[in-house]
Amino acid sequence: MPMHKFSKTTKLYLPIVLFIVGWWVIAFKATPSLVEPVASLPTKKNPISTPADNKLSKLEKTTLKQALAGDVALMTQLIVEWDIDAQFLQSVPVTGTQRLSQAAFLRSQEIGRFLASSKKTTPSGSYLPQTYAAASYLFALVSPDEIVAIPEFIRNETELYPKELTDQVPLNIDRYNSEKLFLRKPQIAFVAHYSDPMVVQALSNQGILLHTMRSPLTIDDLTSELIAIGEIVNHPMEAELLRIFIDAAFIALDNRLLLMASNFLRYSESLPRILVINHHQSFHIPTLKTLTGQLLSRIPDWDISLDYVKKKAKEQEWTVPIDKENLLNLDPDHLIIIGRKGNDLEKKIINDPCLREIKAVKNRQFYFLDETIQHSPSQYIVLAYYDIIHTLLWSR
Repeated sequence: MPMHKFSKTTKLYLPIVLFIVGWWVIAFKATPSLVEPVASLPTKKNPISTPADNKLSKLEKTTLKQALAGDVALMTQLIVEWDIDAQFLQSVPVTGTQRLSQAAFLRSQEIGRFLASSKKTTPSGSYLPQTYAAASYLFALVSPDEIVAIPEFIRNETELYPKELTDQVPLNIDRYNSEKLFLRKPQIAFVAHYSDPMVVQALSNQGILLHTMRSPLTIDDLTSELIAIGEIVNHPMEAELLRIFIDAAFIALDNRLLLMASNFLRYSESLPRILVINHHQSFHIPTLKTLTGQLLSRIPDWDISLDYVKKKAKEQEWTVPIDKENLLNLDPDHLIIIGRKGNDLEKKIINDPCLREIKAVKNRQFYFLDETIQHSPSQYIVLAYYDIIHTLLWSR
């Protein structure tokens, strides 16, 4: 095409093209976004974005859960990664950083290598866990083929016990299955003081050995019972490794929270004040008699829950009721609600004239945690601590 014709054509259509482009630019600017932006803190207030934190290993709930379910290779790997993380934080330095003792660290690696090189043995045991904790430990220590039956309600807790796992144990523990249980000839039954007396009596009448588990009043009680069960089912090394892993996981979570605190203080920020409450028909705060309370005792610089219950709790109380007025007076920066999350409760909190004046509610810094995990009297107490810490690490 001759140049003069091209020039004329350009002059003719250029204004039209510019008009169309300009119209669309104005339209996009005027049209509100259909995707709600993700809220985030400014860079100086976001401890996740610091170089130190970005150099740490990943700490994800699914990975933790897999390790706590008895994955030996994953446990030994994570223990190594967390020890390297701790060394890095000590070099920054982050004051208060902890590490496993050298003896515990080396023992974990010794056990891991031994179990990795050992030949798999044919399942030979036959065990009957009548308690939640016993079932949790046995699933982590032995083959499902060695578990005769489990408490029925565990089948509903698919978050911790996948259906493909529990389906490998065909029977439930109840009085109606007593004959079937006897035919499976369990070597030993793990019971507790709260076990169904009729079922316990039926087991005893059938000549089945009984091991009465201690009440899990503390986290040390949980790990002590884990070691005892490991000895009984002839898997002492697996139980020992799991106990060391639990200690290492708590330390890893503590260290991440220490890093976050140091980042807040670096910018002269006060630490967020968190309040943890249980919800059923009303609100209650856990005391130190509960496992949740003991987890909160690990984070005294953040938690205001235990200070409140110290003033209000009677000696034997597990929880202390708290009304709306006192919730508003405490005015936490973060509110953690343990219960079953539901739209009704969430809407109730947001729409309540009193509760919506709480800082945590105003800023949408309130979270729902699964009560099944928070109240789990087993190795999964680590996940309960993870959930509490996670609300702070990923707060907006």
